[in-house]
Formats: sequence, structure tokens, C-alpha cells
Amino acid sequence: MPGRTDGSEVRRCSLEGCENEVPMGRRKYCSEKCAQAANSRMSARRNRKRLMALSRERPPQHDYRARRSCLVCDEHFDSEGPWNRICPRCSENQRHRAAMIQRVRLPDHLFTRSGFQIQPAS
Repeated sequence: MPGRTDGSEVRRCSLEGCENEVPMGRRKYCSEKCAQAANSRMSARRNRKRLMALSRERPPQHDYRARRSCLVCDEHFDSEGPWNRICPRCSENQRHRAAMIQRVRLPDHLFTRSGFQIQPAS
């Protein structure tokens, strides 16, 4: 390996995949960007290792999914948990009704000026 002009050895960046020379004044990585990337990788490895250790220690989570009856129509459906007591069909109908109620109805005289004729609602 060729040396530097001051007689010291040329060092390469320690980040995997980076082949840049480590400048004078730096010890391990060629730039701050490489140091941050290496720290991020090490942090991710530590987190994965910690998560694996926790998952081995912790008992399996309870599965709350069950067959429940809808509070609106009394039909049985596959619920995601105790918080889900209305079947998808009824919840979609409720969303549709709520959207219709929230619509704003403008007075008819506003439309007659612009040339539109509106039939009165029965």
C-alpha cells in the first residue's frame, strides 16, 4: 500500500462499500456522511437484536379477532376486536348517511338567478 508524503500509511474508510481515503484528522471514516451512515446501520442492528430478544421473552399477544353480532343489524361478522362491533355493511351505510346529513342545502332562489330551475324536494 503506498504511503503518504509524511510517511504514514494510507487508510481507507471503514464504511462497507466506501473506498475513499480517510483524510488527516479523521480516524475511521472519510466524511461525516459516512460516519452517520455507519451509526445508522449499527443502530438498526442493535434495535433488531433487542427486538429479537424481547420477542423471545414476551408471550404471544392475544388474538382479539372473533365472530361477533352487529349492534345495528344483529348479523354475525368477523370482527377485528372488541372495539369493532358494527359490521362493514352497516358502518358503510352509517358513513353514507352521515355524509348526506352534513351536506349543505342552498336556498332555491340562488339557483334561479343563474338560470337553473330546481324542483322542490318532496
